Amino acid sequence: MYHRGILHTIWIRILLLQREKCSPRMMEYVQDDVSQIPNSRIVTVVTTEQGTEMKNLGNEAIADSISLDEAEYDIVSEIETDREMRLCRGQPYLTDLARKDPRILRRKSYLYLYNVLTIAIFYGLPVVQLVVAYQKILNETGQQDLCYYNFLCAHPLGLISDFNHLFSNIGYILFGILFLFITYHRERTHRDINFDRQFGIPQHYGLFYAMGVALIMEGILSGSYHVCPTQANFQFDSSFMYVMAVLCMIKLYQNRHPDINASAYITFGVLAVAILLGMIGLFEGTLYFWIFFVVIYLLTCFYLSIKVYYMGCWKISKESMRHIYHICIYDFWSGPLNVLKPCHKARFVLLVSGNLCNWALAFVALYYHPKNFAVFLLGVFMANTLLYFFFYIVMKYLNKERVRIVTWFFLLISTLCAVTAMYFFLQKGISWSRSAAESRQFNKECILFRFYDSHDVWHFLSAVGMFFTFMVLLTLDDDLSHTHHSKIPVF
Repeated sequence: MYHRGILHTIWIRILLLQREKCSPRMMEYVQDDVSQIPNSRIVTVVTTEQGTEMKNLGNEAIADSISLDEAEYDIVSEIETDREMRLCRGQPYLTDLARKDPRILRRKSYLYLYNVLTIAIFYGLPVVQLVVAYQKILNETGQQDLCYYNFLCAHPLGLISDFNHLFSNIGYILFGILFLFITYHRERTHRDINFDRQFGIPQHYGLFYAMGVALIMEGILSGSYHVCPTQANFQFDSSFMYVMAVLCMIKLYQNRHPDINASAYITFGVLAVAILLGMIGLFEGTLYFWIFFVVIYLLTCFYLSIKVYYMGCWKISKESMRHIYHICIYDFWSGPLNVLKPCHKARFVLLVSGNLCNWALAFVALYYHPKNFAVFLLGVFMANTLLYFFFYIVMKYLNKERVRIVTWFFLLISTLCAVTAMYFFLQKGISWSRSAAESRQFNKECILFRFYDSHDVWHFLSAVGMFFTFMVLLTLDDDLSHTHHSKIPVF
């Protein structure tokens, strides 16, 4: 009996130990003052909501200290080795292209903002200094033919000879600041990092901040150009238009391809080349320059087409060429027409449409040699951005997604402003093909409040249009905010 009692006691203690190990524990956080009381253990029980908030704050603190080396922070280590699987899949989903650590992608998106700010400072200050020097020379010498003014609607104020064209750019600055505040409010109210890992389109707010700063800089540089408008100074007015067009394209592509989006350094490197070409085209608009530009243009289109079609998985190597050769051989033996069938039809249609549009622009450049190369280059960027945007909208509906009514409202206002603004932009009050003195015969009267001419109205309307275009991009995929990544198609 004594031995039975001992065995019974041991058996009960084993059951109690197992119960203690298997029973769930509540979430615990040690208070900060524990370090001051080493011999005591103070534990605070927190609720689920508090735990989630504290975890998000912890993730943000960690994100501030991590490096930008993507290789260290891939959620799945096979992201570099499963390229063939993603390439051959009939319909990839966002889970295939949103597998890297969101913290590192968030930091990378802020590189766009930092680069825009750096460019704004080092590009904007010399511009302001130059146009101020122009205005000072004009005031001291009285040489009115130094700048191309619309003298029939140029209202001086103080040292500024054409104040109305300078002031009308205030819309870009105000709407840029407003967009920054809207983006900041949206980011502050969407802080559930763990939820965003699995649901909705990854929101890289650094791109939106960069777009807002670019809109502000467009107002500053456009105003600087209008202090003394000349053809040589027009690149000040157009440079950040290039930036905004490219950032819009990058943002659209990032929505469905967060892991393989272009880096900020490459993006602004390409923009630097574009501005350099704009400068060369201004002074050397010869046939040889246009041939050189068209060759570079078409080669860039070909390279980007391959990158977009294969979602960044294709590289120039012997293995890639051998793989393509085997695919063509197998498709040919299974049926000669199979060689011509694209693996990714949606991307194929987009790229064919885009290349046809760009080839048409290349033909116009080579045949007509547009005199204003900066405007032509801006047209190239805008045409590609609009084409990709329309493709994105169509693909959303083909994949049974929808666009919210408020987004359609933003798009309607943006379109109306863009069309109307373009009409006023074409109402030229000056002509660069003539001398500054001869350009006066193209001057026109004021049309708004006896103070603003058609170009001022272009400033107001285009600022509104750009702001609502940014709002469209900000809200375009709000319908997917609670959709799991495995159900969001990539196109």
